[in-house]
Amino acid sequence: MGCIVSCRFHHAADHNGILFLLQSPRYDAPALYAHLQAFLADMMFLHLGYAVLRRAVDAQGIVNAGAGPATGG
Repeated sequence: MGCIVSCRFHHAADHNGILFLLQSPRYDAPALYAHLQAFLADMMFLHLGYAVLRRAVDAQGIVNAGAGPATGG
């Protein structure tokens, strides 16, 4: 998609965030922005999917996959 793609933590104007830098010889700014929005939507979907799975695992009382059920204490 691009010849320059960068993503990093960035702090500006007293706000923390993620800075995306994109440059492409084939796509204009609106197309790059649309690709970035789709990428972020996919990442949010994966994160939410993980959160649902984590809650289900926590509800089962499982500490981690290899440790077996959690013990009360």
